[in-house]
Amino acid sequence: MTNGTSQGLFVVVAIVIFGIFVLISYLLFRDNLKPSLSGIFTDGLEQSVNSLDNYDGKNHIGDELTITRGYVSNYLRDKGTTPISGENSVYLKNKDLNIIELTSEEASEKWNYSVNSNTITIKGIGVLYKNVYSKSLEKYLDEETQNATFTQKITGDITSFTYTHKFIDRKSNNPEGVAGLHNSSGYSIQLDKEYTFTQTLTNNYSGKVTQETYKFKFIINDNK
Repeated sequence: MTNGTSQGLFVVVAIVIFGIFVLISYLLFRDNLKPSLSGIFTDGLEQSVNSLDNYDGKNHIGDELTITRGYVSNYLRDKGTTPISGENSVYLKNKDLNIIELTSEEASEKWNYSVNSNTITIKGIGVLYKNVYSKSLEKYLDEETQNATFTQKITGDITSFTYTHKFIDRKSNNPEGVAGLHNSSGYSIQLDKEYTFTQTLTNNYSGKVTQETYKFKFIINDNK
């Protein structure tokens, strides 16, 4: 066996021994290593992504804010209750016309149906949203970000309103928040007529705007 072959064999044996040592160390201490390794890889990935995107996390506070669905609240909705319950609301999709079918009995009992004027009464319209109190807000929480705000705005055929909140004031255990306008006396709308409203959520800290438009029409269908 030549000197070169001997040296090569020695290197291979050394690598194998080192590998066995690393494997044994991992098996013995993996429970202690997991959090550290996870933190290392997570921090490294975040730094890589942020570096590639020239991303400043603090300037993106609240950008996880997402509109999930629209709603129309019925006449029976009590003040102070949320429209998240399906018993109190009809949920809307944001792309196509939402045709909402009611029997005459449903319309009378829940929507204050008037046969003479062919109208029903709704209590409110709006959207549900999620992630208004974002993880980024927690991470970069300071005197400046505590005053970061977002603005809810509804424009439409029935009513319009604008209201501004602080992100920090919207912290809640509820996975969904509510942005909408409700009237204790209700809004009278025509059956068989299309209505539209647009909900705009503006992040006043980063400037990001999230917007959805909803179209709906109520009809009577006693054969459904």
